[in-house]
Amino acid sequence: MMTCLPCTKSLHNETDRGDSHAQDQGTRTTSVTSRLASSSPAGPRGSPLSEISLDPDPETQQGRKEQQAHGTIWHSSSLAVSDMVSTMSPTAMATRRSSRRVLQPRNRRMLSSSPESPPARKRMRVKEIKKKVKVEKKEESSDETYSPHERPSVRKNMQGKRIKKEVKEEEEENAHDENTSMPPVILSEFERKIQERIAERNRLMASLGILKVKEELNASVAEARKKKAVYRGIVREQKSQEPVVIRRSLRQQQLTPDGLNLTLPSDEQVARAEKRAASPVDDHSRPQPGPAPLMDFYKASNREECEAMLQDLATVSSSSSSGMVEVWGGSTDEVVNRLKQLSLVEERVVKVVPDRIFSACFHPTVEKMVVMVGGKWGGLGIWEVGREDESNGAYCFQPHARPINCMSVSPGDPCLVHTTSYDGSLRQTDLHAAQVKELYGLDDDQRNSFLCWHAQQDAHTFLLAASLGRVMQVCVCVDARCDGRLAKELLVHDWKNVKVVTAHPHHTHYYATGGSDGLVCLWDVRSHKKNKPIDSVVHGRNVTGLEFSSSGEVLVSTSHDDYLRFITCDGTALEVERKIKHNNHTGRWLTTFKARFVPSSDDLVCVGSMMWPRRVEVWGRDGSLKHELAFEALGSVNSILAFHPQQHALAGCNSSGRVYVYM
Repeated sequence: MMTCLPCTKSLHNETDRGDSHAQDQGTRTTSVTSRLASSSPAGPRGSPLSEISLDPDPETQQGRKEQQAHGTIWHSSSLAVSDMVSTMSPTAMATRRSSRRVLQPRNRRMLSSSPESPPARKRMRVKEIKKKVKVEKKEESSDETYSPHERPSVRKNMQGKRIKKEVKEEEEENAHDENTSMPPVILSEFERKIQERIAERNRLMASLGILKVKEELNASVAEARKKKAVYRGIVREQKSQEPVVIRRSLRQQQLTPDGLNLTLPSDEQVARAEKRAASPVDDHSRPQPGPAPLMDFYKASNREECEAMLQDLATVSSSSSSGMVEVWGGSTDEVVNRLKQLSLVEERVVKVVPDRIFSACFHPTVEKMVVMVGGKWGGLGIWEVGREDESNGAYCFQPHARPINCMSVSPGDPCLVHTTSYDGSLRQTDLHAAQVKELYGLDDDQRNSFLCWHAQQDAHTFLLAASLGRVMQVCVCVDARCDGRLAKELLVHDWKNVKVVTAHPHHTHYYATGGSDGLVCLWDVRSHKKNKPIDSVVHGRNVTGLEFSSSGEVLVSTSHDDYLRFITCDGTALEVERKIKHNNHTGRWLTTFKARFVPSSDDLVCVGSMMWPRRVEVWGRDGSLKHELAFEALGSVNSILAFHPQQHALAGCNSSGRVYVYM
């Protein structure tokens, strides 16, 4: 059935203006429907549209009134138009779609007549208060006299505060009303299943005790955060701080560039400059060869406690290392079980030197537990574990000027400690006599060279890995009985740096070296040929650690190519038996790793680790990881390790001067 275009246009115009009031809307819609009825003779069932009843029975009218009160009823015109649309032609239907926006239910407007939401009530309340304040302000403005304390700006601030206070009280009341009169939440089937699954999961976790463990873990973490670190270690040297003199230019001093009218320095400034010029420049020069008292190299303030410690240390027994086999002997499984019994507590973590540690060893006595370490700037740290004094038994001396790369205790006299430093000297510290003397030192014209490592062939003979700059690399054999005057240079590694040297424990004429050229070479002192070793093993990068086992049949090497190598040695050849992948990239600020054999064992080595949490790893000769020493008190990388020869203890050292004793 077709509808005339004027009627359709009239429909548009009438409905577009029908959004103002509900009463006018009903009248205009009735007019529209009557016009449509006149243009279309029959309704949806063949009856005229004029006969369609827009007012049903009284019960239906009452229901619609109730729905309209709640804002959910459609306008009455939509009922008539819905019956009319079913008989429209396609052209009329297109016109009908264009007017759909107007003829839709007035849900948005009807909802606005619903009970006010909290934000709407808040806005209305603010408007009422502002209106009230405005009226009060007009009343007050009629009286032009006011006190100085009641200026308009002051009154305005007070009014603003009063408005904020009243609005806040209104919000609290509304929030209380909402909480008390909030209707129950109706969940959908999907939301109800989600809540059931959450409740079921919580019951399961509670039955397994996971929630309790979570609470305990959170409590422990909070307690650990509140816990403050306790400093244990050496007494820091007190340095006199001179006042900082701020330098100012001539312009800031309001002087001419030629320096005219420049005031002379005061007597205090002259005295300070003379004192600075008279004091020696701290260029880390090598100390005098000595002999000199050990206390001359101690600079901390607690000298009396240090002297008492040295006196106690001089009385300890100088027993041999015959008990080593009893402590560390047995099968591999037995030794691993002993290592698993080691523990670490915070009381056994002490700062022994003020800077990075390069070497460490234990004093072999069984009466006390004494750890000795070498620092970056020549510090010799001695720590008596368990001693109770101001520095927790840790004391630092300065017998060298450069890093102490290697440290060992004389096998013939445990009171003698030998140290090799980059300052080009090999020194002997006598703990019994409390003296330090130099056994060997490079010449003055070789000051740019350095000593890297030493290996003791017997009680009086040493092998030194040395660098002589660009001229040559040497391995020096020094006889301590001649005060270093008998030295034989042995050229090795074809002019490359020699990083480490180790002597055979039984056949001392054999020794092995590791260099920056990535080679591990075996040499014989009796028939040494220039740069021609007995045999060599190629590594991917420079070698940082090398050590013979207690039997002398196996070598373990540490290299920057990220491998640990077990190398067999029979005196005539070297052969790689096992390669173990290990991250050895310690970087610039950490001391390089050096794997150490467990005493009296050829199958187990210990080495630091870059993994987190921090740990010390125990590797087997078969390539398997036997054990990991990881404790809560271990918070840094232990690059340097040392075993006690006669006690069940292991010392680990980090790059900030701290020593960790596992026992």
